[in-house]
Amino acid sequence: MERSAIIAALLTLLCVCAAEDSQENLSSVNPLQVATGVASGVVNGLLHKGQTPPATTTPTPAPYDADKICDNISFPPTFPLGPVFNLSKGIFTSSNIAFQPKTTYVQQTLDYTSVQPLYNAVAAYAATKGLTLANRGEAHITVLTPPEYLNVLQPFISIDQINAIAAPLVQNARFCVLCLGRDTLPINGTLNTVFNVVVRSPDLAAVRSKIFDAYVKAGGDGSRFSATNIFSPHVTLGFRATNPSFVATDLFVENGIYKWDNSCFAPLNLV
Repeated sequence: MERSAIIAALLTLLCVCAAEDSQENLSSVNPLQVATGVASGVVNGLLHKGQTPPATTTPTPAPYDADKICDNISFPPTFPLGPVFNLSKGIFTSSNIAFQPKTTYVQQTLDYTSVQPLYNAVAAYAATKGLTLANRGEAHITVLTPPEYLNVLQPFISIDQINAIAAPLVQNARFCVLCLGRDTLPINGTLNTVFNVVVRSPDLAAVRSKIFDAYVKAGGDGSRFSATNIFSPHVTLGFRATNPSFVATDLFVENGIYKWDNSCFAPLNLV
């Protein structure tokens, strides 16, 4: 009887020790050290006591897609419809140009001397197709369109407030170019045609996001202004000159025109 009592006591002591050791192992596990897959030394998703988690690496961000021909362009199936045109790399130099506030829109002002040779070449090409082009004698990327400001933003934030947001950022914004775009729209029986350089710019999209934030904070309905989803940055080169039945004008999203990959007409070569 005495021998049986000793054995029972020893068994009880062993069980208590095993439970304490198990509790110690679990309490020493860092909750963050939980494996998401099968790895050496991992049991039921937990690391063994004292074992370090598998090494992880942070992906290196891809280089900013700027100052070049854009990557990942989804050209229309009919592309190209026109010949290759040359564009000066000087188009990317805008940080040394002062921000130019406007009364109904926002722009990134570009070096027109870098864009003018392309306009001349496009105008000469258009002439062979019976189309006479006109332009404004300057170059800029449209950051905020007149319809966006006049029809949506103006009741909530002034153009002065918008320019205050844009001024420190816009001229330093980086971008890449996709192609020469062509946009057409029948007006009064005449086909309005606009040529532009299609670009991409996350920097300018970020400026629009700041404008969106100010607009919503002022009570604007966010569903009426898209900062990025339908943002189609471009450099208007030229448009059909005025004739008796037609007044030439630029074209916007409000006209059903989207100046993106879908509008690509001819390739651009940076020189």
